[in-house]
Amino acid sequence: MPALAIRNLEFSAIRITLPTVPVFYECQRCTACCRWPGIVRVTDEEITRLSALKEISEREFIQRYTRLAEDRRGLVLTDNTRGECVFLEGEDCAVQSEKPRQCREFPNLWNFPGFEKICKAIPRDVSDEAYRRLTGADSSPISVVDGILPEARVPDNVAQESHFKPIIKPFAAS
Repeated sequence: MPALAIRNLEFSAIRITLPTVPVFYECQRCTACCRWPGIVRVTDEEITRLSALKEISEREFIQRYTRLAEDRRGLVLTDNTRGECVFLEGEDCAVQSEKPRQCREFPNLWNFPGFEKICKAIPRDVSDEAYRRLTGADSSPISVVDGILPEARVPDNVAQESHFKPIIKPFAAS
């Protein structure tokens, strides 16, 4: 573990991973996520499903609804003239039944700081099992805290608590 001596105290770079109570955000289909700036990457499989839904060829789908990502690592959906998702029709998603994974996973499996100010999804505390079932995730969410902390060890009284067992892993300091 990398260590740093300051005034005869030993400090280490550590990462503490704490289990969290799973929160499932129940989508209200407010379409706020369809309206803010960003890109939606699409896979070959998604293009196949979306083109079938739109009843057009994959080639036509690619020409009409996608563009090359700026990083040139695949295709992304185009925007409409207002900068919104090309599949936003009024207050509805025209491809709701086959929407891309990136759209389906927001805000439960990815989000950004402050998304709650825009997104109208309702947070619900759920069990680990319910979270995995609702999101298709392999595990419930975790909270990760990075930092430089005094040489760490889990206090005996914390380590013995079955409901709270942090996982402490060294990480490479930058």
